[in-house]
Amino acid sequence: MGGRMMALYAGLLGLIYVAVGVLEIVGGLAVGWIPHDTFGGLVMLVVGSVYLCGVRELALGKEEGISFVLVGVMLSWVFGVLYLLMMGASLLDALVVGERALLDVRPEVILPLLTLPAIHHLRGLWRGWETRSP
Repeated sequence: MGGRMMALYAGLLGLIYVAVGVLEIVGGLAVGWIPHDTFGGLVMLVVGSVYLCGVRELALGKEEGISFVLVGVMLSWVFGVLYLLMMGASLLDALVVGERALLDVRPEVILPLLTLPAIHHLRGLWRGWETRSP
C-alpha cells in the first residue's frame, strides 16, 4: 500500500470514526447499533482526528504520517477491547445477579476490524525497518 493509498485509507477511517462519534454525541440512530453516549462519541472523535491528522503527510509521501495511522490503530483496538471487556462484565454481572445481560454490540467493537488492512501494511513496514542496515 503506497503513501497515497494509505492516505486515502486513513482519511476514510478518520471520516467513519468522526461520523460515528458525532452520531453518538447527537443521540445515536434509530437503527439501534449507534447508542447515545457523549463520552464514547468524544473518544470516537479523538480516534478519527488522529487518523485525519496523518492524511496530509501520507499524501505527500512523508514517513511521519504513518505514525498517526499506527496510533489510530492502537487507539481503535484499545477502545474496542475496552468495550468488549465492558460487555463481558455486564454478562458476568447478569449471571451472578440472575438478570438479563446487556449485550449491545457497539460501533467501538466493530470498527477496529476495519483497521486490519492497515495492521497488515504496518507489519510489512516494520519488517522492512528491521532489515535496514544502520
